[in-house]
Amino acid sequence: MERIVSSVLGCFLSIMLGTISPAFGSDAIALISSLTGKVEVQRAHQKGLRALNLGEQVFEDDVLYTYDNSRASLFFSDGSVITVYPRSRLVLSLRGTDKKGSSMVTSLSKGVMKGIGGIFSAEKKRETLTAVPGIRKKIEEEERGVRVLYPRNSMILTSKPHFRWKTRGEARMFMVSLTLKGMEGQLWTIRTKEAEIPYPKGQSGLKRGQTYFLKVASVDDTSLSDEVYFRVLEDQKAEEVRRVTKGMEELQKLNPDDSTPKFILVTLYRGKGLYHKALGELDALERGHPGERFILEQKREIFAKIGFWRKWEEVNQKLNAL
Repeated sequence: MERIVSSVLGCFLSIMLGTISPAFGSDAIALISSLTGKVEVQRAHQKGLRALNLGEQVFEDDVLYTYDNSRASLFFSDGSVITVYPRSRLVLSLRGTDKKGSSMVTSLSKGVMKGIGGIFSAEKKRETLTAVPGIRKKIEEEERGVRVLYPRNSMILTSKPHFRWKTRGEARMFMVSLTLKGMEGQLWTIRTKEAEIPYPKGQSGLKRGQTYFLKVASVDDTSLSDEVYFRVLEDQKAEEVRRVTKGMEELQKLNPDDSTPKFILVTLYRGKGLYHKALGELDALERGHPGERFILEQKREIFAKIGFWRKWEEVNQKLNAL
């Protein structure tokens, strides 16, 4: 079997290092970030092969196999990516050359994985939400009243966000107010019958690095209200995110079928607390990989963080059915 391995996405490594915190277990060395066709793995010290899935972890001494029309990309902790092309065999080993004297794959693996030790600590294990106390009550509350959709319990990039919410029943007059954390009184208030408003004209943009509270309440029924927090990303981190995003978008144009750039952006956005942006990339990934466990698990965790409990339940049901 021909051994062909190519290293891609070498740029952005210094940016990504220290910013990504993917869903690695304590012993994993990489994740499957892109998958086409059937790709199989022989786990270390185990017999037989089994199919790999998007987002699955791989470990030292695993052996990956691709076939005539299949390929895979592996995403490492330093942001580097290896693409395994069709009809290939990749040995994820830190040891020297094998008995046959073939050293190309082994040497490449060793070079990529150098310095990996100690990065994947037990503290970075995947958060897996399987049950949340009072979930039905949370969903009922969500269905009854006003619900802020964006920005919601998340970091954001822009200093002038567009605010959105939803409500059940008849159209109402809303009072929308914004408060800076630690300040008494409101920065501004707006009355509207719409379910969204742009950032108010004439108001200064929000301060980066600051936390704000957004409240949307019915004027004639004060029990119908929702209040959330959000934080505007600091200048340096925002510029870093924009730079990586632009680079990943350019790489995506070169190979639209490769999901690795979107995979990296999901990881970056989650690490920065930009949950709304991470969901956007996950939606795009799901269109190409419907029903993938990794994508659903990522969505479920984010829905819990921002408080979208109806969506959390829907995704949780899909996961339980797998």
